[in-house]
Amino acid sequence: MEGQLLSRRPAGQRDALVLFTPFARRRDQQHVLSLAASQHDRKLASTIKATQRITHIKRLNNVAEETKYLLETSGLLGERLGVVLFQLPPNMKKDCGRLKSFLELLPSDTRAAFEFRHETWFDNETFDLLRKQDCALVVSDTDDKPLSEIISTAGWGYLRLRRTSYNESDLVDWMKRVTDQKWKDAFIFFKHEDEGVGPKLAAQFLKLSEPPAVAGS
Repeated sequence: MEGQLLSRRPAGQRDALVLFTPFARRRDQQHVLSLAASQHDRKLASTIKATQRITHIKRLNNVAEETKYLLETSGLLGERLGVVLFQLPPNMKKDCGRLKSFLELLPSDTRAAFEFRHETWFDNETFDLLRKQDCALVVSDTDDKPLSEIISTAGWGYLRLRRTSYNESDLVDWMKRVTDQKWKDAFIFFKHEDEGVGPKLAAQFLKLSEPPAVAGS
C-alpha cells in the first residue's frame, strides 16, 4: 500500500489502496476475487500497478498478451477498481511511437495513469497522446522535484504528493490546483512512511475539500 488516497467524487469521497503485487499467473484471479469480497462493505477503490514485465522488462513493447491479462484480472474488482497505473523506469526515454502502439491496446473504458520518470517525456506530443485516450499523466511532487502546477491530460487526475512534509499553506495550494481542474475524479496519494504522517496529511486535505459550515445550520 502506497499511502492514503483520496478519491473526490460528486457523490462523496473514498479511501483507496494501491496494489503493487503484479498479476503474474491465473491464481491471481482468485486473489482479486478475494480482495473484492473483503471490500464488500467498504468504500474502497483499488489502484493496480502494472507488472514490471510490461513497464520495465518489455517497456510497453510487444505486451498485448500481458496487458490483456492484467486488464481482465484487475477488471474482476468491478466498481472497486480505481486506476491501472503504468510506472515507467527512470532510464526509459521518450518513445511516442511505442506509447501510441501501447495505448491502442487499452479499451476505451480503461482508466489508466502513466508515470513517466525521464524528463524527455514531458512535452506536448506525449500529452496529446494521453489526452486522446483520456489517460492521466501522474503528477508527482517530491522534495527533489517540487511542482507548482498540474498538467492535465484527462477528465480525472492522479497525484502523488510525496514530499517529506506539507504545511497548511501547501495543502491549501494543492487543493486549489486540484479544484481548478474541474475533474470528475481525483486520486491523490500522500507518502507512506513508518511515522504515519501520510494519513494525517490526507485527513487535513479532506477537511479542505469540505464545504464551509453555514451559520445556524
